[in-house]
Amino acid sequence: MRVATLPVLAFGILIVSLVSCQKETSEENGLLPGQAINTSNCKACAYFPWCDQSVYTFSDTITGAGVSTSVKVLTVSGDTLIAGTTYDVSNFGSTGTVFHNCAAGVTSNLTPTPVGQTQDIPLKESAAVGEEWSVIQTIAGVSTTYKYSMVAKGISRTVAGVIFPDVIQIHKITQTVVAGVPFTTFVEDLFYGRAVGLIEHITYDGVSGSQVAHSVLVNYNVP
Repeated sequence: MRVATLPVLAFGILIVSLVSCQKETSEENGLLPGQAINTSNCKACAYFPWCDQSVYTFSDTITGAGVSTSVKVLTVSGDTLIAGTTYDVSNFGSTGTVFHNCAAGVTSNLTPTPVGQTQDIPLKESAAVGEEWSVIQTIAGVSTTYKYSMVAKGISRTVAGVIFPDVIQIHKITQTVVAGVPFTTFVEDLFYGRAVGLIEHITYDGVSGSQVAHSVLVNYNVP
């Protein structure tokens, strides 16, 4: 098991965007013999691991609201087949059920809604610098487009005083169609550390461009 502790920094917002590492059956993480989750491939996406009982602690700063700490625990309860693809049945923090799949370095998440499931593809690890991709979600007639681009790969990033030597930077633009016109609501920069996951997340207002939130990783445990 890998455990890393980082000095707490008074800055941050979270998020995260983490397929399943085979563990011995034990009482560790509250599992009794015969209850271990089969997470044999949880690090298939190297920059977005998805391992049962992973814990991430962030220092979150919301403009005008101050600094707070958030702790996100990832649980994987099993898997399910959706449209011929196997997804991990997961819960990450307070986000509710998430169906997660990693294939060829592409992270895909399905989120149940009252009117169906929405898909997001927050990371393509093999994408070249400058490559772009988009995801369109339509809920109750409202269309939202998430535009992603690969900004940098293999860079070093210092977060909360700790140097992460192998980092991917993703730029994300969220647009909602209002009266037929695309309206940019948020612009984000996300940094993913190899074998860690999300290490930093900066959010800007889509109109003014001013920073509205900043989240930094201060502690993590990826089994």
